[in-house]
Amino acid sequence: MHGRGEWNVEAEVIAPLGPGVYRARLPNGHELVAFVRGRARLRAPQWQPGDRLRVTVSAYDLSCGRIEWNEQTTQI
Repeated sequence: MHGRGEWNVEAEVIAPLGPGVYRARLPNGHELVAFVRGRARLRAPQWQPGDRLRVTVSAYDLSCGRIEWNEQTTQI
């Protein structure tokens, strides 16, 4: 748990929406928009549908989350 009201969850990429923005599905079936923040977007790889990610979701807005790292590669 990073901060107050945030937690890390596993997610699977469903579709890319734009540069650094992806539609992702959580293990419980909930779908959200996952994005890469700041300068990490410049060196983030292009993920394809089916890739597994770790996403930080806020308790206040469950419709979007930050991509923290990719299961297959190193931390971004």
